[in-house]
Amino acid sequence: RISVVIIDNTNTTAKEARPYVEAAKQHGYEIQVVEPDTHWRYNALELFQRNTHNVPLESIIRMLNRWQNSDEFKKELGL
Repeated sequence: RISVVIIDNTNTTAKEARPYVEAAKQHGYEIQVVEPDTHWRYNALELFQRNTHNVPLESIIRMLNRWQNSDEFKKELGL
């Protein structure tokens, strides 16, 4: 009975998001994949400087290296 559920997590690949997507499908939710649209979204140093969770630069670089854009993401998840 909740109209909107937002999963704000670091899902860099469809595999990481699959459990959320499957749960949403099971409960009849419409799924929307929203990707950041800032001009610095792929800039590791900028992301490192802006992050508030003390994520190391090396971790951010690894996340960027495995990043799937929303088209790939949706295709792999059947959305």
